[in-house]
Amino acid sequence: MIFYKRKLATYNLTVFDLRSKEGHCYMWDETVSKKGSCEIASCLWLWLDNLPATVEKVTLYSDSCSGQNKNINMLTMMLVAVNVLPIKLIDHKFLECGHTQMEVDSMHATIERASHSAEIYVPRDWVTIASIAKKEGKAYGVRTMRQEDFTDFKIVTAKLIQNKSKRDSGERLYWMQCKWFQYRKGSSTVKVKMALNDDAFLSLCTGTTVSDAILFDSNKARKTMTQMYKSPIPISTAKYNDFKFLCKTQIFTNSMQI
Repeated sequence: MIFYKRKLATYNLTVFDLRSKEGHCYMWDETVSKKGSCEIASCLWLWLDNLPATVEKVTLYSDSCSGQNKNINMLTMMLVAVNVLPIKLIDHKFLECGHTQMEVDSMHATIERASHSAEIYVPRDWVTIASIAKKEGKAYGVRTMRQEDFTDFKIVTAKLIQNKSKRDSGERLYWMQCKWFQYRKGSSTVKVKMALNDDAFLSLCTGTTVSDAILFDSNKARKTMTQMYKSPIPISTAKYNDFKFLCKTQIFTNSMQI
């Protein structure tokens, strides 16, 4: 019966630190926020913001999903992070299509395997499973995301990014061909490569004198970061009716209905 009912979606953005060998999960459900570029950027912002102050260089690897990883809102977040946080250099490298298996995929598999022997009724059950899924070494760190954790980077982009498609040479930048973005403190220019090799970087100047004055001022830059949602996101009527049915038939206990 439950199999045919609509489920409340729970999202999990995972980060694996290759240096410390630690995995981090950022989890939320569909009533808290969605799963677009701003949500992914917000999770990565929190991870970057919580790195030790001694970390000056960060290298990130991801696939080329344009809706989540390779987009203007993620670029904006990286520019703000490298200019506001102690980090001095961020390299964001995109793996070749068909060759994107990474350590985070092992995290997903570990959590999925742990869920097979568990009863999952509400989003917090996923948080518990992820917290205890790893049997050896340090457990995954799990953060339950709240609405105040999600930043509307579309607004930040509108205030800070004046150019997203024309390289300094005047030629058009084709985003889906980009394989490497590099961000440096004190600069609104993003260095770009079309391959993960030793070729020279291309330049994308994103700002103007006015927008750079905001970007390079930590307090002003943080003030552009506003909360995405301030009230729960409604679920569909069909899903709501399915939940009412499950509650009425007492498949969900009273504690699960809260």
